[in-house]
Amino acid sequence: MNIEDERKRFEAWARQGQWAIHRNGGEQYVNTATEHAWRGWLARAEAEGWRPIESAPRDGSRIMLGYKPDEDHEFGFVGQGRWWPSDDDGPDNMGHDAGFMDCNFEFFQCGRSFGHPDYMGHGLQPTHWQPLPAPPKEDGE
Repeated sequence: MNIEDERKRFEAWARQGQWAIHRNGGEQYVNTATEHAWRGWLARAEAEGWRPIESAPRDGSRIMLGYKPDEDHEFGFVGQGRWWPSDDDGPDNMGHDAGFMDCNFEFFQCGRSFGHPDYMGHGLQPTHWQPLPAPPKEDGE
């Protein structure tokens, strides 16, 4: 979310409703009602959009993970996933570092910074996240 872009959209909307959009020389609006409306606008924008991955929950809950397009991944990626704690090598599994992985283990992987060098590697981690929407209710509600 770009705050200045959101401010421009908010002020264009506020002008249509004849709101007082004067600021006190800083970030705060002089009119208390306008300031409260702005804070609500920001809360809505934050709830609807992609958030930086640094703010994602690390409690194992499922979230939507996103990777913005770059030169190696032309279309980026969006998928459901969660945070995985680090795991040591075991008799039946190869361990990994902590990180985010998508539920199908297709795109995002945790890295591996220990063990035999042939099996070490950097994982690919998401750049953004957002909460999952609620599942549909009965009768398509």
